[in-house]
Amino acid sequence: MKIRALVLPAVLLAVLLAAACRPDAGTPRAVAEGFLDNYYVAVDLHAARGEVEGLAADKVAQVIELAAEAGEELRGFRPRVNYTLGFAEEGEELARYEYELRVESDGGDAIAQLVLLTLRRGPRGWKVSNYSESERD
Repeated sequence: MKIRALVLPAVLLAVLLAAACRPDAGTPRAVAEGFLDNYYVAVDLHAARGEVEGLAADKVAQVIELAAEAGEELRGFRPRVNYTLGFAEEGEELARYEYELRVESDGGDAIAQLVLLTLRRGPRGWKVSNYSESERD
């Protein structure tokens, strides 16, 4: 009985802490992390396309085309991805973030990547306008 009485508050506290760690919706960081979640974690390229514009939109469209060509080879491919914020630079109209990603696939070694995101505020709010990837040494 005592253990059960402690479990519910612990679960509620965990949920509240997880929600508190997420940036406020509509902020450039929330948009950046939404892109990371869709593009890298969930591998939902069509959802990621809604968070981009400009050069980033061209890049995502190109990856969607490549994934369609690969077809069955990529079906079900979903690596485990974790990311941490390396640095943030936020202004009124422009924001830049660098994230370190740790990517693990079944049967493969983990790799570390740096992802640099550039966001711009436009008429439709904050959007990822460019992103680049590089291997972490």
